[in-house]
Amino acid sequence: MSKVYTPYHFAPLSKWVYMPDWAHLVSQDVPFEDGYSGMIEYNLTNMTALCVGDRKDKNNVLRIARNPLGTPVIPGSSLKGMLRNVLDICSFGKFNQIDDKQLSYRDISAQSDYLNKIIKNNPPIAGWIKYDVKKQVWTFTKCKFAKVHHDVIKSDLKIAISNEDKAIERYAKLPLTSNYKATISEPRGKQKNCWAENLGKGDIEGQFVFTNKRIKGQGDANFYNFSYFFYGKQSEISSDTIQQEVDNLFSNHRSVTAKVGGVEYDQVDYIQKHSHPEHGIPVFALMMRGKVHSFGFANMPRVSYKHSTQSLLDNLSKEHSEPSYFSLSELIFGALRDEGYGLKSRVNFSDAVLQTKERSVTSGPVVLSGPKSSFLGAYIEQTEPENYKSYDHDDAELSGWKRYPVKPMFEENELSNDNQAVQSKLEMLSPSHEFKGHISFHNLKKEELASLVWVLTLNDSLGHYHSLGHGKPLGAGAVQISIETNNSLIISNDGRQTEFDVAKQVEAFVAHMDAQVTPKGKWLQTPQLQYLLAMCSDNVSFDNDFKYLPLTSFKEIKNKKSAIDLIEYGGELLSRSKHSPERRGSMSFAKGRLAGLFDKDSNYHKDLQQMAEEKAILAERDLEKAKQEEEKAALEDASPFDKNLGLLTLLVADQDSLSKTEKKNKANELRSITKELKELTLSPDELAQLVAQVSQITIAEKDTQKLLKWLNNQ
Repeated sequence: MSKVYTPYHFAPLSKWVYMPDWAHLVSQDVPFEDGYSGMIEYNLTNMTALCVGDRKDKNNVLRIARNPLGTPVIPGSSLKGMLRNVLDICSFGKFNQIDDKQLSYRDISAQSDYLNKIIKNNPPIAGWIKYDVKKQVWTFTKCKFAKVHHDVIKSDLKIAISNEDKAIERYAKLPLTSNYKATISEPRGKQKNCWAENLGKGDIEGQFVFTNKRIKGQGDANFYNFSYFFYGKQSEISSDTIQQEVDNLFSNHRSVTAKVGGVEYDQVDYIQKHSHPEHGIPVFALMMRGKVHSFGFANMPRVSYKHSTQSLLDNLSKEHSEPSYFSLSELIFGALRDEGYGLKSRVNFSDAVLQTKERSVTSGPVVLSGPKSSFLGAYIEQTEPENYKSYDHDDAELSGWKRYPVKPMFEENELSNDNQAVQSKLEMLSPSHEFKGHISFHNLKKEELASLVWVLTLNDSLGHYHSLGHGKPLGAGAVQISIETNNSLIISNDGRQTEFDVAKQVEAFVAHMDAQVTPKGKWLQTPQLQYLLAMCSDNVSFDNDFKYLPLTSFKEIKNKKSAIDLIEYGGELLSRSKHSPERRGSMSFAKGRLAGLFDKDSNYHKDLQQMAEEKAILAERDLEKAKQEEEKAALEDASPFDKNLGLLTLLVADQDSLSKTEKKNKANELRSITKELKELTLSPDELAQLVAQVSQITIAEKDTQKLLKWLNNQ
């Protein structure tokens, strides 16, 4: 598959949302027995130019945020958002800060499915949609339509309409609310089109219907200078899909805006406010098997994909949008919920204030165009062209958390002459400015405090950087945070002050997450951590291309079904699936204060409850294993006989709940015990004690019988 480069990339989504087992106990008012409060003081230094913008001035320059004294600052809200995003990724949090978009497409390339499978077999019909106030439903009524050339409008009505005009601008000249006369020609030309002529004098009454600019292909530009004339209202069509397709129509056509009479409108808003008083809103409809498949404002309507962004997310894991589930970042940074189930943040960020002398510059004009989720080669996980996914596929997966990989320096992009309307300039601090700020925290569990330290220091690494502020696609905003441990404070909830050791805090969070993922101990090897840390690395841009694609490349990308490159890091291409964490439950689900969120009629909630119970059983087994390990360790100083008798006693106590692998390990342990016993001189009483224990062993039958036979022969 041909690959694609972009200034952004994605940390993969997790099918598992980690809900800590203490989630039901979190409170502002009730302290944890093992909770901590205090303050973290930190320094923040920018490796590349930095612009945390506050406002644009009259010259379209985005100005740096400043305090009342004029000193540059980084607002606490900006820092909080930056760190929360990192915590969401590294702790397998909820991917819930997305708009639920019902995307659509219109692909007129030669061999597209749109032309060959949709338009070819289902020619669009014209009609009107109107809301029936009494029935509270949208209705769709067919009508006839003809094309009308813009030259004819100009000659007959003395009104100039151009293909360059937006639909809103055309309707402002020839309102949809008005009726016009015309003569409709017989079908003519290769495409057998009917044309509206003799405007203002004909015998057919109708309305002008406009679309946005047509993209010119080869041939005469005048070929694209036409609009439509709707007339001859016909029968109403009954279809149970009309309501949804009207919603999709309005969702799919809000990107084009224009000012009319000093008021900014998008296309949907304008046409709703200026609809025909009798007929409503003009549309073209695609019909499939007698039902409305799609509505559009053009004769080749945009077709809605089967799945919205939210439905694809739900297909991956419903926990991402489940109100009864609370991620680690929600517990720490706060969560919105109805009916009193929300959580306040237990961390507060001050503004970070510049400490060094200001050295600011203003960039040249830059374009910071945002990536669009309709770009399938980036926003949907892809593997091969033969299995290219779109929002129409039930098994399609969103690519995940969008981030801008760290670059070694800020570089302005090359501008074309046609994008001046979206250009802006940035007031920026040059590299190596130092800011100081602090974070106060209240009643955090030790694991939560450790997670905050890990996120601040990015695994306590000097080679990794956060991305902050504006201009990140061009390399701006690479910053690093160091904790001033001497000026920071940790006080346990019993009043004792605790030493602030960054390395120990980071190790504690790694150990905690290693224990949560399945398989255990692989947290840093998961795709989420691999991609997050790679994109934060100061050398990732040397092995990867993170430039903007030329606009001319997108057609080729679409035709070749190309996809975004895997990131190369550490001499290898990073997998987006290897070591993915397995889905598992949380013992906090529907417990304590969260019990009221449990829906007893929901099969999904019942599944989550079962997963919680299964995890509780596993947790109990883990405690038993930990207890046994402690008891084994205590036997190390015992006599050889007492040590092996104790090991046999532990083996008997644990044998009923073992997996196949664990039974195999116990069999090996039994063989080691046998080997050591054969080197001892045993008294009759010691032999009797050993026989009593070995006789209770129900695993490793052959090894057990061999040991019993040896003991009885002594």
